[in-house]
Amino acid sequence: MWMLDHSGNCIVPKYSIKEGYDRLRQPDCVVPWFPWLLNKVIMPKHQFVVWLVAHGRLLTQERLLRLHIITQGSCFFCGLVTESLEHLYFECVYCRLIVQEISSWCKIALPQQNAIQWWLTWRQKSAHKKRIVGCILAAVMYHIWLIRNRARLECMGPMMKYAVSLIKSDVILRLECLERCNLNQD
Repeated sequence: MWMLDHSGNCIVPKYSIKEGYDRLRQPDCVVPWFPWLLNKVIMPKHQFVVWLVAHGRLLTQERLLRLHIITQGSCFFCGLVTESLEHLYFECVYCRLIVQEISSWCKIALPQQNAIQWWLTWRQKSAHKKRIVGCILAAVMYHIWLIRNRARLECMGPMMKYAVSLIKSDVILRLECLERCNLNQD
């Protein structure tokens, strides 16, 4: 930003916020899930949890163990293994039942493994279909995390039917709301 002329005098060019930001930003810092996360169909609270998942920042039992905050970290749903992101969203029998129930409801095969990799397979689909599937997947991730926290904090057992009904109502509500907004804009 500061430069010297031929005689060694300091030249202060006009400062640009954009130029300063571009210098700080990493080049080609594009992540594959970015268009999926910044999707107007996905509720902001769902986007936040998806962002945490994508960055590995959810405070799962495994992460809390690594940070030495807790000493025991089994899954709150099945109690079989240490709760990690992979276990919570793809391996836990209880959470897999939720995903299967929502998959059959929306007639779309939701991921059985890494959601980001699964999402990349949807790149060729229409933008409208991707938004809807993104909304469904984000709602599943959010509500699994929500009922996990309820099970942990309120010492409650698994609430599969409750979680499935919350996911369905959130998705339907969001899609109806956006449909009304689109009709009003036309």
